[in-house]
Amino acid sequence: MAALALAACLAFPQWTVAASLTLPDALGLAERNNASLQAVIARQDGARAAAVTARQLPNPDLDVIGGPVRPRGPGGPDGHALGITFAQPLDYAGVRTVRAQVADLGSEGAEAAVRTLRRSLYARVKVLFFQVLQRQEQLRIAEEELLALQQIRDRVNLRVQLGEAPRLDLIRADTEVLNARRNRDSSMVRVEQARGSLAVLVGLPQGEPLRLEGVLPALVTMPSLAGIRDRALRSNPELGQLEAEQRRARARVELEQRLRTPQVRLLAGHDVEPDQSRWRLGLSIPLPLFNQRQGQILEAQAEASFADAQLLARRQQLLGELDFALAGFSIARQQVDAFEGGLIRQAEQTVRVAEAAYRFGERGIIDFLDAQRTLRGVRQEYINALYEARYALIEVERLVGVDVLGGMK
Repeated sequence: MAALALAACLAFPQWTVAASLTLPDALGLAERNNASLQAVIARQDGARAAAVTARQLPNPDLDVIGGPVRPRGPGGPDGHALGITFAQPLDYAGVRTVRAQVADLGSEGAEAAVRTLRRSLYARVKVLFFQVLQRQEQLRIAEEELLALQQIRDRVNLRVQLGEAPRLDLIRADTEVLNARRNRDSSMVRVEQARGSLAVLVGLPQGEPLRLEGVLPALVTMPSLAGIRDRALRSNPELGQLEAEQRRARARVELEQRLRTPQVRLLAGHDVEPDQSRWRLGLSIPLPLFNQRQGQILEAQAEASFADAQLLARRQQLLGELDFALAGFSIARQQVDAFEGGLIRQAEQTVRVAEAAYRFGERGIIDFLDAQRTLRGVRQEYINALYEARYALIEVERLVGVDVLGGMK
């Protein structure tokens, strides 16, 4: 058995049997193992390489031509001729500067795309991590409920045997125990489903037991709405990516306009013939008679207009999504405050009163079981409200682009 555990550790260094996983661990695993993030990082490397390429000067051309020479008339010398031509394209500084600017903005946009996907990945990991914690807590409540109902059933059975309660009470208690057991089993399945989804997202092997460390954290005080909106417009990585694309599109328009100027090539040559040699120096200038890059300029202008509209639309959509997430947090926060403010205590007190009343014969088993069922529902809804509030906070952080709330990576 020890050898098997050692083999598993060697095969998966970050994964052990009954692995204990914290939220920072999960985020680190997702960073290393997520294929989509690695693909975007590779594109970022390509964009950086393109920025290097944009600053490179064009290479010269060297043509060497030789061959035998035969005289046209009698008496002419025989021999060989050799022609050497050197051509260097002249790369204008203004064109090279704008071309480098276009490439730099492409690299900036690629870096923003990495940040966007990383924030989205972190948000999904946090959502699944807290979902596992939520369902584990729901399972704990279901197990406690099953244990409590089994104890109630045993007491009812004793009273039935003593003739203090009708057999119908025992049937009702058995039914509640059966429902509680089914609820416990369903909770176990939901826990395993959530653990499996988290394992897939962070790149862990399937089929191994997974234990998460942590609890649903307490809620924090939300910063002011105006401050969050302003920070989202400044820090959201997707907006940063679109802004870089907008500037890149405008720079490309300028580049296409500058490329209308013909690219001059400097020529230098030396010809050697049997009876003479000569040097040549000149320029090669393309004549923009038919193609003045009208199509390329119009295409670049259309892309710039599209980038402007896309950025404006995303800003509006971002503010709408942020308002929706903040509203969701506000609602969930009110529910959490209501539960913590007395609903849970009232439900627990109701169960104690109903139990005492049933024990002394003042109430029937139905009232007792109803009170127990109500307490279970209140506790489950409290856990759901905590999770919904945490989900809304994660969404706010994803949209803002930074951890404005603290306490989470």
